[in-house]
Amino acid sequence: MAVIVETNRRVTVNAVVLSTFVKTANLTMESDPQDSTTMGGSGWKTFLAGLRSGTFTLNFLNDYAAAATDATLWPIFASGTGVTAFTTKQDSGTTTATNPEYQGNLVVSQHSAGGTVGEIPKLDVSYPTTGVITRAVA
Repeated sequence: MAVIVETNRRVTVNAVVLSTFVKTANLTMESDPQDSTTMGGSGWKTFLAGLRSGTFTLNFLNDYAAAATDATLWPIFASGTGVTAFTTKQDSGTTTATNPEYQGNLVVSQHSAGGTVGEIPKLDVSYPTTGVITRAVA
């Protein structure tokens, strides 16, 4: 396995490439473990994977220009449903087995505007995913 340094992650939200504003991007997926322990388990608990969910956590340098963070995310948040497509992959190059692209929908469930004097405005958000997340390798 090749160890890499993140330098060129691709992130899209609502088909808008936001990579140039992203400081960190983490897609976490998990399933709710369901206890399947029976009397025949020799005293050990057993579990099966239950319902799955995901969270896409992003740290942006906020920008209010057209096709930037605020102009992309605010209309989705304000829409009422807040659901939109996202993609992310380790490198902006071609999608391959060593550069898989994760795709799905997320809920823009939070938004903020503001900042600290003398600092770049930042937007830290954690969006829940909704529905299936897929992993493309081509």
